[in-house]
Amino acid sequence: MSKPPRYWNYRVIITNRDSVDSCAIHEVYYDDDAPTSWTGPVILMGDNLKEMRDVFAQASKAIEKPALREALSPDGLDILIPACA
Repeated sequence: MSKPPRYWNYRVIITNRDSVDSCAIHEVYYDDDAPTSWTGPVILMGDNLKEMRDVFAQASKAIEKPALREALSPDGLDILIPACA
């Protein structure tokens, strides 16, 4: 099954602040399989416990996917690139 041109998923993003790496799960938005934007770290919430479990199960799948790393483009824009493990 092919992915639509625009979609989102949960991904682990590695950020570096003050020379210290940290990892968090974020929502990442794509256009033609290229990350175009992302949220701050996800806070797992739901309208009820079942919905929260469903969100947790979906977000947990991010750990199985390759991590992404925040970086700066040559133009000085924030971008996501594949992270080396």
